Amino acid sequence: MRKKIFSFTSLLLLLLPFTLIAQTSPDEFLGHRVGADRKLADYNQIQAYFKKLDKESGKIKVLTIGKTTLGKPMIMAVITSEDNMAKLDTYRGISKKLRDARGLAPDEARKLAEEGKVIVFITCSLHSDEIGSSQAAMEFAYNLVTGKTPFDADKVLEDVIILIAPTINPDGHQMVTDWYRKYVGTKYEGG
Repeated sequence: MRKKIFSFTSLLLLLLPFTLIAQTSPDEFLGHRVGADRKLADYNQIQAYFKKLDKESGKIKVLTIGKTTLGKPMIMAVITSEDNMAKLDTYRGISKKLRDARGLAPDEARKLAEEGKVIVFITCSLHSDEIGSSQAAMEFAYNLVTGKTPFDADKVLEDVIILIAPTINPDGHQMVTDWYRKYVGTKYEGG
């Protein structure tokens, strides 16, 4: 009997790493701390990080929302609880009905508002030289999906659907990052 219990326990311990996929931090992915001096993640890295986090967690889904002038995919991440993620189409439908509630009876509108979720849309880096928010977006997403926050992230994600576009100017972000990398350590670094 002891041998069977030991064998079963050993098997569970061997399989455990395959069932628990840890989320990669931005620092691990980039090879440096987000916000480190003289280090900037470019748009390709930011996009790749969000896609990696999508594969590692059921709390984030990365969507392509369009193409830039230069043909880069523009992404938006949806971050919420796994239960809400499974019902995204339902919540989208509720929001669609509530965005113009003129045709709804007050009781119906109230019922939909109670069934729906709060939706927060965060856009980062509108202007090409506003680099900081795009860098921080990776940490923000990571902290939400891992619960590494000073608040109960899981509780928040039960009630809220967060939409985050890490940059809404990928072409400009890439140009500024490329320029900075070219001139870092020179007299032109601060531009």
